[in-house]
Amino acid sequence: ECGFAENTVNVYFSVMQIVQLSIMLIFSQKLDRVKNIIGATAITYLPAIPLVVYLITMNKLGQDQKSVTLLLVYVLSFIFNVGHSFYTILCYKLPYHIMDMKNYGKISARTGLIIGIVSVMFSYTLTFFVEKYEDHYFTIMKFVYGFALLLIPLFLLITKSMKRTGTFSEEDN
Repeated sequence: ECGFAENTVNVYFSVMQIVQLSIMLIFSQKLDRVKNIIGATAITYLPAIPLVVYLITMNKLGQDQKSVTLLLVYVLSFIFNVGHSFYTILCYKLPYHIMDMKNYGKISARTGLIIGIVSVMFSYTLTFFVEKYEDHYFTIMKFVYGFALLLIPLFLLITKSMKRTGTFSEEDN
C-alpha cells in the first residue's frame, strides 16, 4: 500500500490550515516592520525546499515506516506553512511598497489572468498524465515535485529582481 489513509490526509490538511491561519494572525502586523520587503518575500519560499525534496525521495511506505514518515511530513509541512504564511502576508503588502497604486488594478487583472490560464493548463496536463498512466502516479508526482523544486530558485531570482515603479518617499513605506 502506498500513501496515507484518507482520514490521516484530512487531519493533515486541517492542522496545516490552522497553522497557517495562526501564523498569519500572529505576525500580520509584525511584518509591517520589514525593511526589505522584496528580499523578505523572496526568501519566504525557501522552507518549501526540504518538504519538496522529502516528497521526491519518499518511497512506497511500508507499515513500519508510516509513523516516522507521517511525523516528518508534519514537521516539514509545518516549516513550509510558516514560510508560506509569511509569504501570503508580504505578498499582500508588497504592491504598496513597489508600485503606484493607480496601476495596481490593471497589473493585478493581467497577472491574475495569466496565472489562471497557466494553472488551468497545468491542471489539465497533470490530470491527463495521471489518468493515462495511472500505474505511474508516484513517478508522475515525483516529476511534478522536481519541477516545483526547480521553480523555487527561479521564483527567488525573479522576486529579488523586482524594482519599484513610480515615485515613493520613505513615508510611503
